[in-house]
Amino acid sequence: AASGTSEWVHREAYVPRYNAQPGAALPCVRASDPTRGEPPDERRVESMTWGLVPSFTGPGEKPDHFRMFNARGETLREKPAFGRLLRRRRCVALIDGFYEWRREGAGRAGAKQPYYLYLRGPSRDENESASCERTHDARDVSETAVIADAETNVSRRWDDATKSVSPIRVAALYDVWRRKRAPEKDADASDDARDASFLFDTDTDTETMTTCVLVTVDASERIAWLHDRMPAVLRSDEEMKAWLAGGAELDGDGDSSEDRRPETLLRPYAAEDLAWHPVTSDVNAAGKLEGPRCCAPARRAAERDAGSVAGLFAKAA
Repeated sequence: AASGTSEWVHREAYVPRYNAQPGAALPCVRASDPTRGEPPDERRVESMTWGLVPSFTGPGEKPDHFRMFNARGETLREKPAFGRLLRRRRCVALIDGFYEWRREGAGRAGAKQPYYLYLRGPSRDENESASCERTHDARDVSETAVIADAETNVSRRWDDATKSVSPIRVAALYDVWRRKRAPEKDADASDDARDASFLFDTDTDTETMTTCVLVTVDASERIAWLHDRMPAVLRSDEEMKAWLAGGAELDGDGDSSEDRRPETLLRPYAAEDLAWHPVTSDVNAAGKLEGPRCCAPARRAAERDAGSVAGLFAKAA
């Protein structure tokens, strides 16, 4: 429903991830492309590899998806790799949530604590959501008692709660890179390698890969305590339509003034449905941990460490 279409290009390449990193396939909405035999003025979902590889990259070069996986919305037009894509290569990545990190704890011993951020759906029970979301600031980052008492039960309730989590539409750009045909994958190739191979449209000597970069903006005041940046969240289907169009107007009135350019859609998201909670620090090693545990509520590492130290002193006494 969030995409506005049922047409999905390279659907077989998409593997749902709880701890995705650059190089993984993301479902992205784009305008239909008549040069690919698609009807005009429609939408398509396409599985795109996260981490932009510009089309001007040499066909024999090795792609580095970590080089350009995020792009600052304020400087898109100034960067050659991104500015040229604003006219006809806009897309919208569909994600369930995202992680941000904050260093917590005293001195150099402080640990990078991950938090999972998401949009609460309209049907989510408010009592349950209250147990997962707290108002945090830089001085007092507290944990709910229910998480501290029984993480297993919280994780189970979180699994149920995810059924009413709303998808997040993130403004993005994409490009199509033509490279030398990769050798055939053998039977022992990893699942990730086989998944990525589905993103290629082959011809005689080369193959193409569609890659994307997510746009970021300043963090809203509600989460500035956590991080200074956040994804550029589009708030409605109308905003998604305006972003994909690449034109200046939001309502078709032909107004091309500066303040109506689609870049004005790139602003911090501060609505009350934005929620968050701490998660296991095991997600810090991208690609190592997969499954629902990645985004389930968990005790903060600093709190666990403090409890361990207090226990040692109690035993010594």
